[in-house]
Amino acid sequence: MTDPANEFENMTPDQILEMTQRLRIQTDQAQLLPPPADAEAEPANIPRSVKLTPTQDRRLKARAKERGMSQSEYLRWLVEQDLNKPVDRPLTLADLPLIVKLVRAQAA
Repeated sequence: MTDPANEFENMTPDQILEMTQRLRIQTDQAQLLPPPADAEAEPANIPRSVKLTPTQDRRLKARAKERGMSQSEYLRWLVEQDLNKPVDRPLTLADLPLIVKLVRAQAA
């Protein structure tokens, strides 16, 4: 029986390279493995259909590449940038319940 730790000692670098080039990752099998017990559940992303003009699409691809991001990562980043900005708009009647709640909280 061959010791697995010493299996490569009798192989030339070319033989090792040839063998490693034949290796294939079987992702269909990997998906069958259960996640580690201590792994936190990762929330699933929700797919969205975004319609862009051809010019916008080219610019999106170029900017994402400049930033080293996928197009999806770049779009998520843009959304976060906008959502994290404070909203500067006039108050409307729709804001009234929130205003009442804030005033009551300050008075308490």
